[in-house]
Amino acid sequence: MVQDYYSREGGWEECSLVEHPAESDVLILEKRGDLACVKGIWKGGHFIKNGLYFHDEEYARIADLCKEIIDSGLIPEGQTFQLEYGFDNMQLKIFQIRIFREKEERANFDIDFNRTKFLTGTYHSFGVTAKDGIEVPLVYLNKAGINKFNSEDSVAYTFCSPFRRSPDLSLSPENITAFIANSMGRNFLQHGMYRFVQKADVSLVVDEDRWNIDGDTTLNDFGTVRVYSNGIQGGISYV
Repeated sequence: MVQDYYSREGGWEECSLVEHPAESDVLILEKRGDLACVKGIWKGGHFIKNGLYFHDEEYARIADLCKEIIDSGLIPEGQTFQLEYGFDNMQLKIFQIRIFREKEERANFDIDFNRTKFLTGTYHSFGVTAKDGIEVPLVYLNKAGINKFNSEDSVAYTFCSPFRRSPDLSLSPENITAFIANSMGRNFLQHGMYRFVQKADVSLVVDEDRWNIDGDTTLNDFGTVRVYSNGIQGGISYV
């Protein structure tokens, strides 16, 4: 089932997490209350990002649950998973578990800050490129963009998601090599965004309040870019 987040009655916190493909002890989490959605990164038994909004004691239960899922054999060997769950007055409920991406080794290079226009936060990159990256046209993810570039073998699609929007569920480009998600700091793990993070060879979640792309937005064409990823961090530069 593919759906966006929606409001539940009774004060539920809706949550989603993925096991990072390149770091076995890292979980990327999102949770949404009535007013906001925040992301956190859990590594080695505690939060290394956004601990103000998450509580180690509460999420130690989630980490234990994830270990039980892995040990159960439910997830095939070599795969990572996504978990959708919720809290209601500290009562934990599991909604869905699904395969995310294949596990992979982090590449042995760092992202060159000097040649990237946009940069992801640590652990907000999925998939690995060569050190010199991949050169692809950058296209907005909508029907017009897909139709215009459907003859290309390899395309980087991008989507900006303010106000918890996600791409139209009818969109399914076959030539998506890279996906550049800017969820305004929110909701890249909701279904509509997550499926592209999962599908593309390389997916980057850009930590920018404004995804200011140079190009003609009316044509859904933003020129050619080079996309870099070492498996946990990535960047984008214009060609």
